[in-house]
Amino acid sequence: MERMLKYAAVFGLVALSSFAAADSTADFLSGAGYKAFLAYGVVHAFGSEHDEGVRSLDTLLCSGLAAEGLKRLTRVERPDHTDHESFPSGHATAAFAIATFEADHHRSEAPLWYLGAGLIAQSRVDLHRHHETDVLAGAALGFLMARAEERSKDGFLIRPTPTGAVALGISLKF
Repeated sequence: MERMLKYAAVFGLVALSSFAAADSTADFLSGAGYKAFLAYGVVHAFGSEHDEGVRSLDTLLCSGLAAEGLKRLTRVERPDHTDHESFPSGHATAAFAIATFEADHHRSEAPLWYLGAGLIAQSRVDLHRHHETDVLAGAALGFLMARAEERSKDGFLIRPTPTGAVALGISLKF
């Protein structure tokens, strides 16, 4: 518990200094706040148990790959017209994947994890980088990927081994 408080304090200080430098709250939530949220989620998981940390990384990696694959398939234009990679929101996918994973393992913290993920997702709409449907789809994708990770025996791409090492591989069951 003491170690978690130290991690939270360090991430909090980094986040506060980044917030002061951001142009707006939405810029912070989409930039440094988003990165701090994901980093803290993974570090928090590793602080609980090695296997949990590896599984959180697997959740983040798999949800990111799924979001990128859908972006390539759908080619939806962003509201700011900068490219055709709007659907689904990768930020919302990753944030909700970590939030769902952490909420499953630390139920008393669930409201905070989902609040953080929701704020990150809303920031993407506020910055005109995504439509509401993009962040809703990203949130659903992140949620479902975390649930699938929890149901899988070993993880999908990265898995812990009995010796404490990490193995890479693909495991799919139909």
